[in-house]
Amino acid sequence: MGLILVACCPGGTASNVITYLARANVALSVVLTMASTLMAFLMTPLWCKALAGQYVPVDALGLCLSTLQVVVAPVLIGVLCNWCFPRAVSQVAACGPFVSVIAIVFITGGIVAASAAAVMANFGRLALAALLLHVLGFALGYAVSRLLRYPVDVARTVSIEVGMQNGGMAAMPARKNFSMEPLAAVPAVFSAVIQNMLGSLLAAYWRARPVVEPRTGDGEKIAGSVSVAPESQP
Repeated sequence: MGLILVACCPGGTASNVITYLARANVALSVVLTMASTLMAFLMTPLWCKALAGQYVPVDALGLCLSTLQVVVAPVLIGVLCNWCFPRAVSQVAACGPFVSVIAIVFITGGIVAASAAAVMANFGRLALAALLLHVLGFALGYAVSRLLRYPVDVARTVSIEVGMQNGGMAAMPARKNFSMEPLAAVPAVFSAVIQNMLGSLLAAYWRARPVVEPRTGDGEKIAGSVSVAPESQP
């Protein structure tokens, strides 16, 4: 149940950072993250109901409300505050990343502490399952995009978006809606660590291999390719 919930969650902001480091299409990454986040309150419960309903009882309405509280509401409140009080938001924005990291550390610590014995007993299986989940996400995101003949930079961006989910979002609904399943929230912890490691390695690999703009015989660039500035002549 925990693995399915992680897979059904939208992309997180970490995917935007990884896309930037990989020199892929950052604008597309932000749009995909925003769209999947706004749709999560409806799509995540429906996917969980369809995929996990055969294993454990899934309260789709409860998941929907939890997703609204954990994901959609904070985003809308943040946008509204930035619109109405831009000066005040700019003054406290610098503290945002630090507060977020501290909050995630406490959430993760609480999840692991509540099921420490079960986590240790299933450590290898949980790590392998999370690894396979994200490796398949990265690979399928890239392969399907290229199969549909999208440019390489778009395929790289989609790969990162599919391969990286919002693990923090998965942890909260799991604890609230599946309290009888103590391990349901644990895959989110493994997912957060593994996807960031894999994403960082992939970003370093792609950053060292930038997309070169193909050109026709008369020097015109091909549509959909990434622009690369020509070297200056002596």
